[in-house]
Amino acid sequence: MEEWDLHKNKERNLYPDKLTHGSNKKAWWICEECQSSCFIETKSKTKGKHTCSYCSGKKVNDTNSLASLRPDLIPEWHPTKNGNLTPYDVTCGSSKKIWWICQDCGYENLRRIKHRTNSKGCKRCNNRIPLSYNDICNKIKVLNHKPNFKESEYQVGQKNFDIICEKG
Repeated sequence: MEEWDLHKNKERNLYPDKLTHGSNKKAWWICEECQSSCFIETKSKTKGKHTCSYCSGKKVNDTNSLASLRPDLIPEWHPTKNGNLTPYDVTCGSSKKIWWICQDCGYENLRRIKHRTNSKGCKRCNNRIPLSYNDICNKIKVLNHKPNFKESEYQVGQKNFDIICEKG
């Protein structure tokens, strides 16, 4: 009974020789994969129908948290907009929406954790979201700049624009 959590079950006065394999009584079992202790029905465990709460992502601990499995995303976790929630409190597959901030461009966005962990990074840096006015200004290609005039011709992507500047 290597999977029997002797310490936790002893605290509850539970012993393996006092339970049958079909018992509905819950006991503490140690997961073979992640070594976490799970509180489950004895019959589920003995029939092999149970999966670990931590391995399945139903509960969070140091073996399956976002911080432990994807430490590369910790710097992108928004420092103020997620309240008391931290990367240590959620799993990589969580549907919870949290705020992220891109370390390259500063773009802040609200996304599901599972979508961020399965994506290729910032939507703005990867040109997957519409650009703001400031972003467009940063990507302008000058076609016909007239230094002594207030009006010049510019290009953004395939479109040409005439821009009139107040200050010339």
